[in-house]
Amino acid sequence: NNALELLGTLNNGPRGPAVTSGWTALETLLTTPSDAGQRVCAAERAGVIAACSFARAELTKLSYVHEKEAPAGDALVASLGDAESNRERARLVANTLVEGGRICTRRAVDEASVVRLNKLLESPNKSLRDIASHVGITLNRFYLVRNLITHGGVVDSRSVETQLRAASPLIGAVIDRIVSYSESEGLDSISLAARAMNAISLSETVQRNHIVDLLEQI
Repeated sequence: NNALELLGTLNNGPRGPAVTSGWTALETLLTTPSDAGQRVCAAERAGVIAACSFARAELTKLSYVHEKEAPAGDALVASLGDAESNRERARLVANTLVEGGRICTRRAVDEASVVRLNKLLESPNKSLRDIASHVGITLNRFYLVRNLITHGGVVDSRSVETQLRAASPLIGAVIDRIVSYSESEGLDSISLAARAMNAISLSETVQRNHIVDLLEQI
């Protein structure tokens, strides 16, 4: 609850408090006492959670795009209509891509999403590690900006606005996953990050989860 309250200023408050509160929320949830002096562990843990959440979010979005753009009588649209959850919808789209099927899109941004997902499905371990790395780097930069604000009083720098814009949606998405698994499984945030790390390690083995279910218990 405290972390969620801190997020209140992330998108709407002044830049300085938004950065400091956003990082504090992340640090509160994703560090342990043993991380003392290594607060950037929060960025690394957030990175793996974000990476393992990426596929389901993108596949779910594409399921609605396809439903809108596909021609009448499309088999995937019929299957999507019978799906009882977004998880099922995401699985249907993932399976279609694996089988070489076409996802109907109109916008370039959606076509780019299809390309990213095909790469992820072809090489899950490399793609997941790349995503986790990019998110971690973005949040580490956010942490450095937070230090500039906290220790140097810098609040008007262009980098503050840039890093806030880059990090805000990532922090929001990660904390959304943390809250979801806390409510559905009673799983704490550190355990969720550990599960994500394990899922990435197993992503190219026979023990791997379906790409939609990377954060589910094996």
